[in-house]
Amino acid sequence: QIYDYLSDDRMIAIPQTTVWRMSMNSFGTEENRDQYILDHPDVYINPNFVPEPILMYKEMRQAFYLGIDRDFSQQGLVTRYIPEHMLIPETYFIDYYSGLSVRGTAVGKDVYDDFFFENYGYSPAYALQLFKHAVYMAIEDGYYVAGTENDYQTIELMFTYSSSGNQYVQAVVNNIVEQYETIFVDDENYVNIDIIVHDIAFPSSYQEYNQTANTDLGLVGISGSILGPFNYLETFCDDNRSGF
Repeated sequence: QIYDYLSDDRMIAIPQTTVWRMSMNSFGTEENRDQYILDHPDVYINPNFVPEPILMYKEMRQAFYLGIDRDFSQQGLVTRYIPEHMLIPETYFIDYYSGLSVRGTAVGKDVYDDFFFENYGYSPAYALQLFKHAVYMAIEDGYYVAGTENDYQTIELMFTYSSSGNQYVQAVVNNIVEQYETIFVDDENYVNIDIIVHDIAFPSSYQEYNQTANTDLGLVGISGSILGPFNYLETFCDDNRSGF
């Protein structure tokens, strides 16, 4: 009956502490992967998974951010989740005595607005532009060759997540994949992508895949204390200072 009440002004959506986000294996090359393993012996990285070069380009990662219609996939499709385009939702407080949230300051609001707030980060034309630029650079660097009009060069990407049998999560993931494969078509160098989805049981999806760089892409989420966000932010540092 949720559809009968969605437009009711008395309905209030309360955001949770977790923002599901896409993780990306941006090592790009086996050499980069192996160097990281040498530099960080305390962090286990799968030494056998071959990274996909396109993901080491910042433009490609930006294209992924801008290439998803979060509003449609979260509300228009399953009506179960709230769209969010930032890693840290407004649920977290900087000062819980005054009720000041991470979006309550001018700086916090500016960061939110700068990343296409009106569309929850969705800009398909800009995403395609960035994808084409990443493809161009990757071809110039010798990692790929251009295809032809009748024979596209297809980049395969492994996407790992855990649905735990939740049909709504499955629907969202399938839609995300469809959106990306529709947008990321380079009609100049004739390159496209094919995202191969693996629904892995939890916690293996984390421990054996996403946390060990044993996949190209992953759907992950983590939350912290809403009253102590600063320690939580350490989980996003490259040096793994949180130990997570």
